[in-house]
Amino acid sequence: MSDLSKKIELIKKYNRKTCWIPVAQAHRAYVSFAIPGGSAIEKQLNFPAGISHFLEHLIYRQNMLSGYPLDNAGGKFGLETTREYLFIYAAFSNEQIRNIINLVESWWRHLNLSQEIITTESSIVIDEISYERQKISRILVEDLSRQLFPNSHLSVDFSGNREIISSLKKEQIVDFYQQILNIGYGVTAISDVSPWENCHEETLQTSDYLPWTPPRSMFNKNASVIQIVGKNISGSCTVVAGRVVAGRLSEDVIGSHAAHACLSFGKIHKGQIYFHDKLGLRFLYFYLYQYAEYGILFAKAECERSKLNLVKNILIDILDNPIEGSTLERIKKVTIHRLGTMIDNLQRSVVEESVNTLFGAKSLSTLLDTVYKISCLELKNYIDRAMLGSVSVIIY
Repeated sequence: MSDLSKKIELIKKYNRKTCWIPVAQAHRAYVSFAIPGGSAIEKQLNFPAGISHFLEHLIYRQNMLSGYPLDNAGGKFGLETTREYLFIYAAFSNEQIRNIINLVESWWRHLNLSQEIITTESSIVIDEISYERQKISRILVEDLSRQLFPNSHLSVDFSGNREIISSLKKEQIVDFYQQILNIGYGVTAISDVSPWENCHEETLQTSDYLPWTPPRSMFNKNASVIQIVGKNISGSCTVVAGRVVAGRLSEDVIGSHAAHACLSFGKIHKGQIYFHDKLGLRFLYFYLYQYAEYGILFAKAECERSKLNLVKNILIDILDNPIEGSTLERIKKVTIHRLGTMIDNLQRSVVEESVNTLFGAKSLSTLLDTVYKISCLELKNYIDRAMLGSVSVIIY
């Protein structure tokens, strides 16, 4: 048995409960894989768990360059106290799945991914997490880097070892994706890896149904539930690749694209996203505002303003009650910077229209003032009630 065959068998063995569904039978197609970070299988595969996030960027970049529209490209990072997993997925409509398969095949057949692109995208990821260190908590960032890159110098200082990641060769990425493709052109459901206590291994396996919904048993009785339901937004909606945020955010995980998690993941799966406690909910919406360009501002098409008032009001509550020592002034500066970066890379008209649709602001220059001036007294009562049960956020 060749080395490649052995690797494929290892992946198959790990994903033994994966449910492969023919593309024709599914409304949405998912190409996914999972690697237990720092474990024996990862060592046998000789493939760093952290490379999955690079693949997110590569999927997005290469797909855009090739002219194939994506509904979503992203990943999910989950933690459990004794084992770590990194899930990455790419989700496409049925008519798009063959395009992405052909595209990925071309990557490893023709090796047309340049080392320059890999280095560039690696640097982007490092910059993202380095930026988190500056504005949130050094402890959280260092914990994340340890989880992403176990037994690596990166777990000591993420921003100071760029050359380690940049040295990854395109052949490594291509070879691994070839393994994934050889497993089969199918659809797989995606299961969560619980960061909560008392979670047995049975609940960590891939579920046998779509859409993805974590078992309720994975969460304690006080867990808050955010249910995000919606239909596809066509035409003027764009979603950028990013990790899905889950878990006890105050202790275990820090996510760079929470808006992507809240809106994109929820819309595509028409499912539920669970959060452990009140701080988890607060943390998510703090990022939902700060990283609005990845989710809210893009989900503008056919959105009714009345349906978004709940989201907007929750954001206001977060601004009035900043976490991790952040001040309103700092949040404002960071937000303006991120919005400015977005305008540099997208059509200004799209951004302006999104701002108007979602926040009732005529321009970006009035966006923050509009948000800050709205009263949040009623919302605070709503948040208190929401902590006792479920919260439904409807995005059409």
